[in-house]
Amino acid sequence: MDSKSLKNLTDDEKKSFLNIFEKKIFKQNDIIKKENKNTKEAFFLKSGEVIVKKSTTEGEDEVATLKPDDGIFFSISCMIDGKNSLTTVVAKNDGEILSVSKDSFFDFCKNNPSTGVKILKNVTEMLVGFLRKSDESINNMYKTLEEVL
Repeated sequence: MDSKSLKNLTDDEKKSFLNIFEKKIFKQNDIIKKENKNTKEAFFLKSGEVIVKKSTTEGEDEVATLKPDDGIFFSISCMIDGKNSLTTVVAKNDGEILSVSKDSFFDFCKNNPSTGVKILKNVTEMLVGFLRKSDESINNMYKTLEEVL
């Protein structure tokens, strides 16, 4: 599995970390996580595809389609803070995910501090990347609004 959250880990570290994950099978249209519902897990997509949706004033918009090759460790913010999901994730087709709970994740990091620090650094870099991308989108929206007004 190739993911930004696993970069700079040795093969043994990756194997040890992935060993704490639980395999879950999903069917087309299954809801993996629901917006505004408490979620204390993060996921790797092993097979199949999932659609990420976000509620808007006009209903639900598709934000992204994730594939295994994307290597995205998703729902990290929910796992870390244990708060409600910001999006809904629905199975586009049959597949499999690897799931890790907040407790398992942090227990692993405590019990494997060297590997845990690497993973937490990678996860932080991923979250900062999402934050920067969101900030850029907000800035572009303001610029467009200024041009219109």
